[in-house]
Amino acid sequence: MDIKSVFGARKGSGKDETFQNMIRYGKVSSVNPKLHTVRVAFADKSGVVSHSLPVLVSGTLKNKHYHLPDVDEDVLCLFLPNGIQRGFVIGSFYNVNNSPPVSSADKEHVTFSDGTSVEYDRSSSTMTIDCVGTINITAASGVAIAGNVTVTGSITASGDVTAGGISLKSHVHSGVEAGGSITGGPQ
Repeated sequence: MDIKSVFGARKGSGKDETFQNMIRYGKVSSVNPKLHTVRVAFADKSGVVSHSLPVLVSGTLKNKHYHLPDVDEDVLCLFLPNGIQRGFVIGSFYNVNNSPPVSSADKEHVTFSDGTSVEYDRSSSTMTIDCVGTINITAASGVAIAGNVTVTGSITASGDVTAGGISLKSHVHSGVEAGGSITGGPQ
């Protein structure tokens, strides 16, 4: 990818080379999860590798987001005009060898390397979570679900289950006869 062709730098302006050095693309060569930085190799500079670069995220103070690109992932970098010592990774991008997992402007989608995916389709107002492992939800004051619930599989509860005001653990049956008689519904 030629940055001049993408951004239309003008020959002879004296700013071509500075601009090309400020905005660069390359492949992530190493990741430092503790510092949230990566190093990037630039093929157009004979494999020169950057210093550790912070990866931009959408929040770091009250709402903290965390995501790092993978080694060998294509990234776009923005550097200060004096070289590749100080800069940032501003994002990743798809190309002909690495296409997006969906092709709809109505969908927000994440696919993880294990196959788990989370998707919201605004055209149908549908949230889909397809997890290959376990989903854990912890809420200090409870979980409320408004709407019908369909379960395919078993439900296990360590506490009581109440339906229509009737407790599964403490409900009683009236008119019970000793022996093999079957009781009526819970009361």
